[in-house]
Amino acid sequence: MSLIQIGAIAIFIAIPVVYFLWVGLKLKQDSPKIRQAWHSIGSFNQYLIKMGFVLLIPVPYLKGLPERDFYPVALIIELLPAVATGFFVGGLIAYSKAMHAINQKDT
Repeated sequence: MSLIQIGAIAIFIAIPVVYFLWVGLKLKQDSPKIRQAWHSIGSFNQYLIKMGFVLLIPVPYLKGLPERDFYPVALIIELLPAVATGFFVGGLIAYSKAMHAINQKDT
């Protein structure tokens, strides 16, 4: 392997690593705002975000069941991701509104 190929590989590895480190630093700097927005959205919207995550967890397992062709199981398999995504997106919209209000207050 030539020196140019090793350099190219190193650059392709270094760029994402540096980017993730930069994003982590920005998240650490903004963590007080993130916590403030989380506490200001209210327990119902926090519940929506948490339930969206929890309801998405069993979907891959359910798709691998031998009973997946049985109509009630197939219905649950199709319905569960839609409900979970709806919960999650509803909570994220409330969180985004709260974060926007905090950012507007700081400017």
